[in-house]
Amino acid sequence: MFDSRNSPAQKGRNPARGGVITGAVLSIVGALACLYPFLADMDMMNGGFALILIGFVVLLSGLITLGVFLAQAASATRMQSGVGVLAHWQYSETEQQVATQLDYDAYQGNNRVLLMIVTGFIVACTVLFSLISVADSGEINGPFVMIMLGVLLLLAIVSMLAPQAAHRQAQTATPEAIISRNGLIVFGAQHTWGSLGSKLLKVEIVSDGDRANLQFTIRYLTRASLLLYSTYTVNVPIPPGCEGEAEQVVAGLMGQ
Repeated sequence: MFDSRNSPAQKGRNPARGGVITGAVLSIVGALACLYPFLADMDMMNGGFALILIGFVVLLSGLITLGVFLAQAASATRMQSGVGVLAHWQYSETEQQVATQLDYDAYQGNNRVLLMIVTGFIVACTVLFSLISVADSGEINGPFVMIMLGVLLLLAIVSMLAPQAAHRQAQTATPEAIISRNGLIVFGAQHTWGSLGSKLLKVEIVSDGDRANLQFTIRYLTRASLLLYSTYTVNVPIPPGCEGEAEQVVAGLMGQ
């Protein structure tokens, strides 16, 4: 273990890279869905508007995701270069495996909830416009239904593969924690505050059995339209002998 304020942080793989790729893919898929009704001369009242609506939602989600992770990628680059770093701790591979498994389980659970919400939205739109199609022409618009099923399948695949990719990245990441004034990277997972509606509410030293942790409580914006915020905590194990440095981190981040 060492104090990275006197040594540059080790340069590792940028933890936001996967998010940047995901945001770019979603943006492309959304844009194609918006353009398809025009390129295929699709009847707007027979599924065209619905596809544009779905595409717009996917495109907007992709652009937001891309913007967020581009900002995180820049922040991670600064931290990995040692800029503004308050502490840099290293751990054993066993500690890394335990922590990454907990993160993987939480990631999977969150994705299942989000996929259920998106599935309900897509199914509702598909049923609504299929009923309109039947009322207008007496038959269901088959290509439109297939496109909706394709979009849903793509989102389901992304929802399933994203946690697995993040888990593999975390398992092979450098077993370390890098703490800066605007964020931290722990076992390959990045958490930021001070931008895009996120804020560090509290950081404190807490006891977890025989081990002490630095516990960060972070607030982030979940729905900009209604200004709804959610909070979550991140526990960073304090290596033996680094208790004094951990107290300095708390004092530096809480302005004590």
